Amino acid sequence: MLSIPSFPIGKAYDGPIEMSFEQASEDGACDSKTNGIVVHMYTEDLYMRSIQACDVDNYCTLMGDEETVKTYASGKPIHREQVEKRVNDWVERWQSDNPYSALAVFKKSQDSTCQDQPFVGHIVAGGGECMWYGELGEYDGYSEMAGLEHQQYRNKGYGKQAAAALINKAIPEYQQKGYKVNTFFPEEQTCKKLPLSWVTATAAPDNQASVNLLTGLGFECKKVMENQSNRTGGVRAFFALKV
Repeated sequence: MLSIPSFPIGKAYDGPIEMSFEQASEDGACDSKTNGIVVHMYTEDLYMRSIQACDVDNYCTLMGDEETVKTYASGKPIHREQVEKRVNDWVERWQSDNPYSALAVFKKSQDSTCQDQPFVGHIVAGGGECMWYGELGEYDGYSEMAGLEHQQYRNKGYGKQAAAALINKAIPEYQQKGYKVNTFFPEEQTCKKLPLSWVTATAAPDNQASVNLLTGLGFECKKVMENQSNRTGGVRAFFALKV
């Protein structure tokens, strides 16, 4: 484990956020399955919604681009069959009334309908791994947050808007409605469904945009360590937010 740098506090997005949370219906659905729940969110520049099966081509382009994924997950492009599996898993969560899943992110456009707005990227707060950041012995629920944008949409504040919508609007709504999150406990090799207490995220310490996004939302760096599975052995900072 490495020493924790003194990260600066980023400037958070403080613009408008609107959200609707409803049961799925045939209106606006791009596949035949309309059960489960659907979230729609709007920020100053973005439209975000529950991922759907028809998003798979957008996700394959996003996650299959070598430059785009350099600082994401393993740092390597993800093959189509793997992307399809992820998308199907996220879609099934929404269809099973589990909101701890992915949101597809689009750029709002006055000239476009919801179906053909430009695809910016995605953000997800799914299940997480227990890191024991709370009271000793407390079984808290954890969700890991991650996001990815196409290169041309970076450095425009879109990541901040998407993350703020998720942390400040969506997650409190999930908690208020009583949804529980799947949390993995590695010591026991078990998974428990628990009320959410912590959101975690990782970033390369030298990725100033990601670090500023997280600190601006109130995330605290808990540890910094070598991660041999990421970016050819890159160093990762591990952040957490009590919610």
